[in-house]
Amino acid sequence: MPARATHSSEHMQLMIAINDSIGADNPTLSERIHRLRELYENNHDSVLHDVYIREINRYTRALNRSLANQ
Repeated sequence: MPARATHSSEHMQLMIAINDSIGADNPTLSERIHRLRELYENNHDSVLHDVYIREINRYTRALNRSLANQ
């Protein structure tokens, strides 16, 4: 079980780093999704792929909520 906690912590650190790098210039949600998709396609690390997919899904849900509220 401790290995999973470490794994989750590593994922959280990766997500923070990814969000910091793609959000540095405050892009729109669709721009963030586009950047994450580019990162996903240009990387072959399975752990990073999981993180990219999770973040793409999170931003896509946020974009859909934003569009539904307009």
